[in-house]
Amino acid sequence: MKRKWLGNGIGDIYDNQIPFKRNVRFPLAGNYSFEIQQGTRKDNIPLIMDVGLRIEKAE
Repeated sequence: MKRKWLGNGIGDIYDNQIPFKRNVRFPLAGNYSFEIQQGTRKDNIPLIMDVGLRIEKAE
């Protein structure tokens, strides 16, 4: 079975927006650190070169 990437994409770039936690606030101005970890059984996921994270205000 051939699998496809989730989300929308053009060429090699895909965007997948996933609501994660709601009602979380960042009360202090400044820099925050986030850690992203892959959850697959393979050591490396082929063809993935970069991952980004965007925080936006929920409506």
